Amino acid sequence: MTLAVYEEADGSLTIEWDENDPVESVYNTWTEQDFIDAIVERAKEVLGKEKVNAILLDQTYQQHLEV
Repeated sequence: MTLAVYEEADGSLTIEWDENDPVESVYNTWTEQDFIDAIVERAKEVLGKEKVNAILLDQTYQQHLEV
């Protein structure tokens, strides 16, 4: 199973997979939010829940400052 993740110039991510692969085809039904949730949950496992929440809170704060 291989997902390819590319960072775009605007900071967004593009995720690609083999839509015909029996294992990877599960992603064919995933929404953008499904990918976000999976990435956040894995980050919490690796970095710890408090660290990830602090990062997300800071990011949200910074976005509000830009508006």
